[in-house]
Amino acid sequence: MGHESLAWGLPAAALALVPKCPGCVAAYAALFTGLSLSFTAASYARWAIIAFSVALLVYLIMSRVRRLQPRGGGQSEFSSCNTRS
Repeated sequence: MGHESLAWGLPAAALALVPKCPGCVAAYAALFTGLSLSFTAASYARWAIIAFSVALLVYLIMSRVRRLQPRGGGQSEFSSCNTRS
C-alpha cells in the first residue's frame, strides 16, 4: 500500500509543485544545489519535469487499467456457438 501511494504521489506532487516560470526554476536550482541555470536551461528543465511526471502518471494509469481487465482464460462470446455441420 505504501509503495503504490508513493508511486502515485511523487509525480502528482511534482506536477503540483513545479514553478510556473522558468526564472523560479533557476532560483530553486540555485538555492538547493548551488548551480546557476540560464533562463533557457531552466525552461527546458521545467518542461522535462512536466513531461516526465505526465508520462509516469500515464504509465501508472495504463498499468492499473491492464490489471483490472480480465485475463484471456474465459470463454469469448463466439466460443459457445455450435459450428458442427
